[in-house]
Amino acid sequence: MSLQSTLQKRLAEALEKAGIDSSLALITLSANRLFGDFQTNVAMVTAKSLRRNPRELAAEILSHLQVWDLCETPQVAGAGFINFKLLDATLEKELNVSIVKFFKDTNFIYSKMLGTKCFLVPIYEEMIPEQWKEEEWINEKIDTIPIRNIKEMTHGRIDIKPLDKKHIVAPYIAEVDLHIEQLIDNEKELNNHEKLNIQLAYFSRCLDAAIVHKYKKITFIHGVGQGRLKDEIRKVISESYPGIKIQDAPFKKFGLGATEVLIPFNLTT
Repeated sequence: MSLQSTLQKRLAEALEKAGIDSSLALITLSANRLFGDFQTNVAMVTAKSLRRNPRELAAEILSHLQVWDLCETPQVAGAGFINFKLLDATLEKELNVSIVKFFKDTNFIYSKMLGTKCFLVPIYEEMIPEQWKEEEWINEKIDTIPIRNIKEMTHGRIDIKPLDKKHIVAPYIAEVDLHIEQLIDNEKELNNHEKLNIQLAYFSRCLDAAIVHKYKKITFIHGVGQGRLKDEIRKVISESYPGIKIQDAPFKKFGLGATEVLIPFNLTT
């Protein structure tokens, strides 16, 4: 049983002792973690029908609530919220990890999906942090990948113009939106096949420019849809750009609608 379910069960028992319908017991994650980890507004919900002051009713509920083994003393806040802050020992037991590890920066690992560093907790024995670290930080070793030189990869074209400035988000890092309305003005006059060809042509031109001008990373925003553009992009890269790494772009920023292309640093002209 999860901590949230356990707290909810204890709350239901307290409501029953207070003469309140136990089915109304509901524990949710706190909207503001400064006030605790979980909260309930059951006193506010039931106060009107009982003709009671919500804060006084919350205090009565707390007098019957037994959560001393899981939380610090619950607090009444605002108009009658009850806030629960978990004990460190409760978190350690639930996560099976020492709480002191959260205070050491080296224990945090970068996540591609979240686009930030986070503390990863294994959910089964075969999933160990060392494996995650190897996977998540593979970008750091991409310069060791042996691949063809630039001239071969771009079919002899090394005089390609730089990327449009609108695509540059940081030094040697770019983002290209391939939605058809971003590329042309008269998309309504084209069929799906014609639109796809325009998108792929622009994709290839931008990728070639990124390679020639030594970009480290370029992200192509293709959207979700039916996934045709995404599949075609990845097919082109796998068949025509050997050694270049592709992966889903950070979910936190792009959702499932973008592909990140990582270009090795050891390319030669």
